[in-house]
Amino acid sequence: MILRTSSHSSPLPLDNAYLNLYKILMNSIKWHTRALRQLRKIDRQDNAAIRLAVNSLVSMPSCSGVKALTNHEYGYRLRVGRYRVFFDFDGEVRIVEIQEVKKRNEHTY
Repeated sequence: MILRTSSHSSPLPLDNAYLNLYKILMNSIKWHTRALRQLRKIDRQDNAAIRLAVNSLVSMPSCSGVKALTNHEYGYRLRVGRYRVFFDFDGEVRIVEIQEVKKRNEHTY
C-alpha cells in the first residue's frame, strides 16, 4: 500500500506490519436489524451525521460524545444532535454492536 502526503510529494510505502497492527487495534461495527430500520426512517442529513459518528466508534473507547450507561438495557450511548445511538461494546473481541437509534425525547431513556 502507498500513502501520498500531498499531491506533489512522492509516495511513501507503508510497512505491512504497521497496517496489520492498525487493523488489529480497530473495532468492527455491527448494525442490528432494528437499528438499521430506525436509521432508514431518519432524514438524509441526520442519517449521514449518525453514520459518520458511528464510524468514529472504531476507535472506541477513546471517542467523544460517548457515555457509559448504568441501569439501562444497553451499555453505552452516543449523542448525535437530536438523536441517540445506543450500543454495546465488547473490548476483548473489539466489536461495537449498534442496537438502536432514537430521537431524543422524554421517552428515550
